[in-house]
Amino acid sequence: MKFQYDKRRKKKMVKKKTMREQNLTNHYIIAQVSGKQCFFQPGQWYDLDVIQEWNKFIQTNIFSRKILGNFVYLNKILLFKNATKVQIGKPFLEKSKIPVKIVQEVKGKKITVLKTKPKKKYTRVRGHRQGYTRVQVDITR
Repeated sequence: MKFQYDKRRKKKMVKKKTMREQNLTNHYIIAQVSGKQCFFQPGQWYDLDVIQEWNKFIQTNIFSRKILGNFVYLNKILLFKNATKVQIGKPFLEKSKIPVKIVQEVKGKKITVLKTKPKKKYTRVRGHRQGYTRVQVDITR
């Protein structure tokens, strides 16, 4: 969406969406990824939990070379909405896949875990950062 500056009102005005942008906002998909239901729109990126099949690449430290830029297909689609029709799975849609492109590996916010035992002078501080895989939903495939 592009912004346009209005000199009289001294405010930013939102330019109307183009036909392509309007059509893309009508499309959305609800899929199940690693036990969670996620809402996807074409062209947007999302942070998903690291999927188990990708863990072997993370542990060997070659994740950035081998996997980034590749496409992964999500096949557990619960709902698909197009501009003209809605498809609902029972529980999943058969013979349908969503191509998502792996953009990068990111880490979440740091969480500090504090363990203490009263009257024993025992304190341990640990930190944890959850790993996420940033994916982008592709509409060209």
